[in-house]
Amino acid sequence: MSGEPPTELFEVLAVALEHVAVVLDDHPARHRELPDGADVDQLPQEREPVARRVDGGVRLVVVLGPALVRREVRQVRDDDVDRLRDRVEEIAFEHMHAIRDAVAFGVRARERDGVGVDVRRVDDDVRSFERERDCDRACTGADVGDRGCALVDVPHCGADDRLGRRPRCEHPSGRGEELESVKRRFDQNPPVVDWQEHVRREVERYRDGESRLPAAADADTRQRQLTRMGNAAAGAGIALRMAGRTDEAGDWFARACERYAESWADAPPGSWGRPIGILKARVLAGDWDGAERDAQWTLAEGAGDATSPIGRYAASLAFAILGDWVALRVAADALRVDDSFPHDVADALAFIAAPDPVAYVEAIESVLASFESRDEYLEDLPVADTVLVLQALAERRGIATPELASTLLP
Repeated sequence: MSGEPPTELFEVLAVALEHVAVVLDDHPARHRELPDGADVDQLPQEREPVARRVDGGVRLVVVLGPALVRREVRQVRDDDVDRLRDRVEEIAFEHMHAIRDAVAFGVRARERDGVGVDVRRVDDDVRSFERERDCDRACTGADVGDRGCALVDVPHCGADDRLGRRPRCEHPSGRGEELESVKRRFDQNPPVVDWQEHVRREVERYRDGESRLPAAADADTRQRQLTRMGNAAAGAGIALRMAGRTDEAGDWFARACERYAESWADAPPGSWGRPIGILKARVLAGDWDGAERDAQWTLAEGAGDATSPIGRYAASLAFAILGDWVALRVAADALRVDDSFPHDVADALAFIAAPDPVAYVEAIESVLASFESRDEYLEDLPVADTVLVLQALAERRGIATPELASTLLP
């Protein structure tokens, strides 16, 4: 730079300090020519790379010096990109090209996210509640756990759901195979009932009573044994229905009706539990012809004139099966004022007779809730059999019955 006047160098620096843009002539630079100051107020939108227009390294230092002081960020153009399209300088996000700047072939977006993937395996989620999720990155859709959710029975699902990833194209095809989770904690999950075991037990009780029947010494012992056999047969029918084996259930309900009817002849007066068992078995089996026949027999035995709550209940079932809604309303009203009889069952019968669909829904839900709050059940069968009978009678009346969800129902 010894051959150039010092004043010219100071003029270039002054231009930079005054924030005036510098433009280069379109023709090649000459050794003894300096760039002129542009007569503009704002910086141009695009700038020519300096390395393309200046021949001498010495003058390059002189021109770039003020730019580095001002901390300008230039737009990268083809001159600064090699043939493999690998960037040699950082650029702003909005200036990235969707195709040229893509990641290397074979690497998916957010692939693995830096954590291991355990695909289609049940996660027991057994962890302490304090400082939960220490090892997992929370994000949209993350499995952060829930104190109200089950520690077991977690659905089989893809890694994208469990790790909070965005689903990829191959994952949705397996959605139909995923199982629904149980929204309860481990100690609140209802036990899985082995209905086949209940069927086996009830059948054994029935066979045992059948083997003991010839040895009955008197009529009272015989009627008691027949009643136990009727209970066992009805229990087998209920367990089979809960298991979905309705045809076999009908056979056992028929056996129950026969044993109850045999025991009635020698039963003590007022033993209305046997006719009630017969009518409920017919309704549960869907045998309406047999139900009507046994309903007429029940009324013929004097259930309509009974003064006990159990007798009025037998009469109410008989009236409902026969469709005598006026008589049913009278019998049900008598049960509603009797504190020794479940009020919600009496209400349901009265609303069937009315009919009052809205009030019936409230009553039947109360009956189901009472069964769900019990600790003991007849024949040790966790089934809301009365709810099933009332629902069938309501449908026979033409009432749109509500869909009830419970482990005590089929």
